[in-house]
Amino acid sequence: MASDVQICNLALAKIGQTPILALSQNAPRAEKCNAVYSLLRDAELSEHNWKFAVAYSELTVVDEDQDSEYTYSFQLPSDYLKEVKIDSNSLDYRIVGDKLYTDADEISIEYIRQVADSGEFSAPFVDLLAARIAKELAWGITNNRTLSIDLAEDYVIVRRRTTGIDSQQGKPRRMFRNLMNESRRL
Repeated sequence: MASDVQICNLALAKIGQTPILALSQNAPRAEKCNAVYSLLRDAELSEHNWKFAVAYSELTVVDEDQDSEYTYSFQLPSDYLKEVKIDSNSLDYRIVGDKLYTDADEISIEYIRQVADSGEFSAPFVDLLAARIAKELAWGITNNRTLSIDLAEDYVIVRRRTTGIDSQQGKPRRMFRNLMNESRRL
């Protein structure tokens, strides 16, 4: 798949700029890409439940927290960005910083992980991340308002398309039957 530099070069091409050789290159384009790359990557990972970024973990109790309203605190994984689903015998929990607090003594979590290796990105995510970087850098590099607006509109379209593609992959989640679903079958 695409490297970090290739993703930034896709973004720079959208802006009409020449490619860079490395994020550490001594050039304003490279410095600007380097400044935003990991922040925007993590932001995009957090804004959708990307299939390639889903991970599962059995959390470990850190301690029984006497100062909290909850009995137990659990350490979240070091690559944790956001929760997708929590499995426990208690539905009441709170996430603060890198800890999950609850009264349950066992917790399993499905979460979106920070993916630093761009080789793991899906093709739609590469497309979206390049569009986001282009949108964010366009004004600062070109001072072209029309281009900035066009790239912002392009980003919205790319986001809708790529998240839709990703949502169609894999096994669909089971829908719970309810009266509303039953009435639609009539």
